[in-house]
Amino acid sequence: MSWHILILFVSLSLSQLALYVLSFLEPRSLLRAAQTCRYWRILAEDNLLWREKCREESINRSTVFDRSSNRNVSGSHNKSPWKYLYLRQKEIEHNWRARPIRCPKVRYCVNTEFGLMLFIK
Repeated sequence: MSWHILILFVSLSLSQLALYVLSFLEPRSLLRAAQTCRYWRILAEDNLLWREKCREESINRSTVFDRSSNRNVSGSHNKSPWKYLYLRQKEIEHNWRARPIRCPKVRYCVNTEFGLMLFIK
């Protein structure tokens, strides 16, 4: 067997093994692991890996965006559309829980010939 084939086989096997190990990480840990080095960042951007994380959380395209929307799901800086969907859904959930609903405060109102105009603070 040629050394080139053996090296290729070992490097492919190591990548697959690393992806298998990364698949057991929680998404937050996976994001932190991606900051370790360039090789891990490339592995952590794997679309199938993030698709599985989305499946575990019951996230699909229709839960994040309206089906009729023609938005591009791959963000400008993200290589994995599934990672983008996961992070977008978590951002929506966080904002929903963390930000209180504020009622607008009316500063003053003016009755005009076109109707009542409210000036909101």
